[in-house]
Amino acid sequence: MSHAGPARRWSGLAVLAGLAGVFWSQVRWARVSNFGGYDEWLILWLTSRGIVSFPYARRPLELVWALPAPLLFPHRWLGFRLLHAAYLFLGALLFYRLCRRLIPRHLPIAFLAAAFSLTWAPSDPVRLQLVESIGYAGVTFGSLLALLLLVESWPARSPLGLAAGMGVGFATTLGYESVLPLLAAGALLLWMAAAEKPRRLWVWMALWEGMVGLAAARILWQFLGTGSYQGAMGLDWRPLAVGARLLHQYALHLRPLAMLPEGTLAPALVSAITAAAAVALATVRRGEILAGPDARPLSAGVREAERTEFLSAPGIGLFLAASAGLVATAMPVRLRGPALAAAAAWIVGVGTAHVVARQREWDATSAYPGQKRALAGLVAAVPDVRPHTLVVLLDEPKSWPATFGFRAAVEYLYQRRATGIVMGAWPYLFPTYFTPDGIRTEPHPEIQAPWDCPPTRHRYDEVVVARIAAAGTLQVLDRWPAEELSALPRGAAYAPRARIVSGSLPRDEPEILAAP
Repeated sequence: MSHAGPARRWSGLAVLAGLAGVFWSQVRWARVSNFGGYDEWLILWLTSRGIVSFPYARRPLELVWALPAPLLFPHRWLGFRLLHAAYLFLGALLFYRLCRRLIPRHLPIAFLAAAFSLTWAPSDPVRLQLVESIGYAGVTFGSLLALLLLVESWPARSPLGLAAGMGVGFATTLGYESVLPLLAAGALLLWMAAAEKPRRLWVWMALWEGMVGLAAARILWQFLGTGSYQGAMGLDWRPLAVGARLLHQYALHLRPLAMLPEGTLAPALVSAITAAAAVALATVRRGEILAGPDARPLSAGVREAERTEFLSAPGIGLFLAASAGLVATAMPVRLRGPALAAAAAWIVGVGTAHVVARQREWDATSAYPGQKRALAGLVAAVPDVRPHTLVVLLDEPKSWPATFGFRAAVEYLYQRRATGIVMGAWPYLFPTYFTPDGIRTEPHPEIQAPWDCPPTRHRYDEVVVARIAAAGTLQVLDRWPAEELSALPRGAAYAPRARIVSGSLPRDEPEILAAP
């Protein structure tokens, strides 16, 4: 496995260039404006204030992976796009290094596994929902970093490296509990990678699994607790049912290999050629090829592909790479390289075809255009407000499925001088009541202190009602819409113009509406 210094540097640059090429040929199709309509503005609102916890889900570090985005690029969605791509790409580099440790004599398989983990997620629409899924990309990167630190710590006999891996691993469980099975495999990976297996190795493995056990105990305690977010999902632990869901997830992840969506041939060819060239560049003079199913994707307790093709990507990538290697070893030596290149071209090309097809679906269904029109219209009609103003939105296009998204957007744009509700939208986290003495909002008890959102009451003369029509135009209503909100209580007054302050906002928050 030893190489001369220049050759090793060239090899590393070739791998880096190859992975970057295949990734760019695919990631350029995804848009940061792929909004599901629920969490995007909430994520922006929280991270721009340095808040990373989802207390009601018992995830104190869920948004830590998204935190750099608004800090690096304030008032722009670009930061989320770049950070999401960085987590995926750096995760692939970590996975390549991890595979080199596991199968050091068969580096072409390591390269293919990394490339496939980066580019093969054909059925998960959330993978293209860049703002919403930045946390999933982040915890996948964090889990791979933790596992690599563990595996690298043993040859160096570095307790500090082991401690660092354990720290990163435990931190990822504080953001997303589904990383736990992947981390639990760490001891097995360490055993596979160790050239020698002295008694001290068992200590290394025991310490790692102790960390995993501690994290599991914490998660189990929360799962069994009252009001558990995870427990409310109704998980089904019956072995046959779990097995059926696992097979279904395999089918969702692997069946698209035989499908080329209509109208995607050109981008698929570009990615295919890039992948073939990357294999030729990164695996030249790499020697023989090994194949074997050395890893398996992990199953999520769900029935469709949403959010399931992040943590499972490394296992599926290695499975596909090993399968390609197995086929190649059955061929004459001179054909093995072309066989690997052909496999890479097909898998990466078809993967890009599915990304393009998914992006077309997002272009038709994204909530971003409607939400942007509503907010741009609101800022134009209401440049600024007096403190403690409530914006009530009558949303005819139904662009806001949940009140918490609109509330977050309004508080972000008006620097918390105003907040908002959407009539008829899901009131989750922020239930609101119309009472004789005003409109009362009682946030979920577990978020009031961590998110700094105490209960509020707005008098009716502190309210601005706006209607956005199906055509996308927004207007402030000068008269109280009694037919939609019921009549004002006796003695109450509605004076929206008294709440509106002319002029522009003193800061740059509305720049977020200029471009996705």
